[in-house]
Amino acid sequence: MKTDTQQILEEKPVADPLVTLYRTALDLYSDLSQEGVLERMIEAAKQLAEARYAGVRLPGEDGREEEYICPGMPSSVQKTIQAAFRKEAWVDEMIQSDQSTRLSELSSGLDNALFPHGGKKRRALLSVPIHAQDRTLGHMILIEKIGEKVFSAADQSHVEVLASSAGAALENARLYQRVIESEREITQRNLELEVINSLATMVGSAADLENMSRAMLTRIQNLYGATVGEVFRSVGAEGEYRLVVRTGVDVERFWEVDRFRLRRGFLGETVQRGEIRVMSDLVSREEVELQELGKQGFTKLVSLPLKAPGKIAGLLNFAVRTEAPRLEDQSMLKALSAGMGIAIENSRLYQQARRIAVLEERERIGMDLHDGVIQSIYAVGLMLDYTKLLIEKDPENATLRLQESIDALNSTIRDIRSYILDLQPIRIPSSDLLPALERLVREFKANTLIETAMDIQASAFQHLKPSVVNNFFLIAQEALANVAKHAHATRVTLAIRELDGEIEMCVEDNGRGFEISSETGVLGHGLSNMLSRAQSAGGELVVNSNRSKGTTVTARFPLT
Repeated sequence: MKTDTQQILEEKPVADPLVTLYRTALDLYSDLSQEGVLERMIEAAKQLAEARYAGVRLPGEDGREEEYICPGMPSSVQKTIQAAFRKEAWVDEMIQSDQSTRLSELSSGLDNALFPHGGKKRRALLSVPIHAQDRTLGHMILIEKIGEKVFSAADQSHVEVLASSAGAALENARLYQRVIESEREITQRNLELEVINSLATMVGSAADLENMSRAMLTRIQNLYGATVGEVFRSVGAEGEYRLVVRTGVDVERFWEVDRFRLRRGFLGETVQRGEIRVMSDLVSREEVELQELGKQGFTKLVSLPLKAPGKIAGLLNFAVRTEAPRLEDQSMLKALSAGMGIAIENSRLYQQARRIAVLEERERIGMDLHDGVIQSIYAVGLMLDYTKLLIEKDPENATLRLQESIDALNSTIRDIRSYILDLQPIRIPSSDLLPALERLVREFKANTLIETAMDIQASAFQHLKPSVVNNFFLIAQEALANVAKHAHATRVTLAIRELDGEIEMCVEDNGRGFEISSETGVLGHGLSNMLSRAQSAGGELVVNSNRSKGTTVTARFPLT
């Protein structure tokens, strides 16, 4: 009865050793996998030395045990071989001397271990080291010369030549695998850098949360191979979380939860724990939600509480169907948790700031209308009431009063137009800035009847940064609106020119002026708006004003 070891290989016709070596060398160098090189080498060695059995001993690396490679042999038999060779004293000598070894007969212990049912038989052994660049990569081991002969010196020489070619081929295969692994590592690092860059952009921007979350889920899908992802955000003060966006090819197969509360269900418990959770083997989990995901074919679910200072601002989940890389390394997951959490909190604060700004603007407009327009209309109403009494008694005076009322109404209409002009910010490209300013001045002149002049160096706009253009226009609009509302001016000049690597804009009027130290609070809203816009675009704003001498607003911005 033959053992598993004896049934591994069939006898093959003996070929010319030189032809076999030549063909094998070509085959070895064409194979870039370690497994392929070893298999080709073992098969060629059997033919060269007319061996019935052949294998390779590889030394252990990084604390691993040595390994015996025997193609076609069951792993259980390979374990037996490994244990049997450990008991042989000559194996240690072979490793230490790193020389070829020929034995005319196996020891009884090794023979019985390898061939427990093979009977008493003389089985020779040949061991040849495999070298590459002064390193020993392993040993070729051949057992039982066909015809019950011992392995000859020629057999040893042929196998040594083969081992030399195999060593170079193995080294090439290892280098190739390292290149492939390096390329994978670089690709993975690039994906991680894209995620980090997206996080930085999200944290520093005021973009729509849904669009930001959708973009981040796309990055995660590329990084981890996720087929579905979702983002929830905290709403209100009751511990409720609502869905922001869910995306991926498996959206319809994912759970249909669009809101949850703290401490309730799997999602609520995840937020309560505040820890990253990477869950595998979903079908066998206790949570019903996870079991359902497992039945849909998902292999892993990752849940990231999105942390902002002092709170959990949201929750990000994504699921994969195949083994995802790097999920064991939670450094990137922690970065996602912190970055997305801050982005969600910033989005909430930005929306809150916008609501406050709208309320403040409403309050300002209400006060301006009450103190200006409404009072003017009320005064006209009183004048008309008085005129009505004069129509019969003093028609000439009544006509004069009626004309004064008409003039007052026209003035009020101009004030209302000024408010409308001030409430219509426009977003314009660089190429349209000069026409937009010309149009602004024409409307200002038509609405206020103030003599207006323009002194603009058109070439200065060619070097203006695109990010500055909109703020540049809004400052000009705000400055002219302030002239219309407060200056009581009869003349205003808008001048723009390039000076010392900067573009300078001046709005100068001959109005009543004001003392900045005492009246800044009164005009503070318009001035603070202009200052904020200038600073956000990397520029500066200077206001000079004196009573009865007018006001000059100067804004300066760096050129590209």
